[in-house]
Amino acid sequence: MPAGVLARVALRDLDRLPRLDLADGTLRGRGDDLNAGFAASADTVTELTAAGRCLTHGRRDRDEIALTFDDGPLPPYTGQILDILDSYQVKATFFCVGLLVDAYPEIVDEIRRRGHELGNHTWSHPFLPELSRAELGEQVQRTGEALAGATGTAPPTLFRPPYGGRSPQVLTGLAEMGMTTVLWDALGWDWALPGVDRIVESVSTGTGPGSVVLLHDGGGDRSQTVAALPEILDGLLARGLRFVTVDHLLATSRPAQARPAAPHPVEAR
Repeated sequence: MPAGVLARVALRDLDRLPRLDLADGTLRGRGDDLNAGFAASADTVTELTAAGRCLTHGRRDRDEIALTFDDGPLPPYTGQILDILDSYQVKATFFCVGLLVDAYPEIVDEIRRRGHELGNHTWSHPFLPELSRAELGEQVQRTGEALAGATGTAPPTLFRPPYGGRSPQVLTGLAEMGMTTVLWDALGWDWALPGVDRIVESVSTGTGPGSVVLLHDGGGDRSQTVAALPEILDGLLARGLRFVTVDHLLATSRPAQARPAAPHPVEAR
């Protein structure tokens, strides 16, 4: 709904507008739209996975997992996460928001210099099914240019849609732009600030061989994520799981069936 319409509704009847909360973030009241996009895109996810242009998880017969962080860079949390990853000699993949890349290019370059992988998470974190093809292209291009400017390297081709929001048109459009869409199959619900124990438990129970794990280094107060990360790493390493980058999972994954898209919960900021 356009902002002007929302403002007029609020003037007449504020209670008609959905109240935001941490669990759903800015997608509060849009869960049906999100789930409809998951269902409509299931076949496209499978087709693009077979073509190597989409990843929900890697091979289930290899004890390799990819740890990913969204919505940064954001001080002090990104730097704290980098220090913890260094202490465990773990590499991760960071999906960055262009506005924040523009604000903190030195942090982005630090991510690269420490040997981690970078991905594109749009310029302003919109709900992609609402965008035109031109608007989608601008979100991808501006962020890619910001990342390239911060690191002096080519723009990354890994892309994560905000909230996991997608449609067949969005996914095929991204592939035509040369992007590989990266989803996930394990997450910590850390955007909702559920407490350190809940974050650790969610990641532990959801992660298995081949998993792509979603956590956040930006989008709000990420002190709980920072506090949970050592316990998460200790637990997963104790299970014999090896941390690799998303590109590594893509390279070693046979073109195979992706996990169904519908159950993914909302990723909120």
